[in-house]
Amino acid sequence: MTNQEAITSLKMLKLFTGYDAKSQITLTLHISIDMAIEALEKATPKKPTFSDNNYQCSSCGWEYLDDITLQKHCEHCGQCLKWEE
Repeated sequence: MTNQEAITSLKMLKLFTGYDAKSQITLTLHISIDMAIEALEKATPKKPTFSDNNYQCSSCGWEYLDDITLQKHCEHCGQCLKWEE
């Protein structure tokens, strides 16, 4: 299973469980699902953007002034970086 497939499954699970503001179990489940989705999205490599002679993280926009092609993760938000096509 890929990260994207897991994200899709978690989003479907969240829809199927519905939302009941009075239920602590449902609230906890939905928060847990959201946290898992966020972690999977950060673990999915994204190519940084390049503009004005600087690289920027595609997730948070953090700007790097140096060539950071050796870094595997954004130092600001933790996004996994993808340097190759």
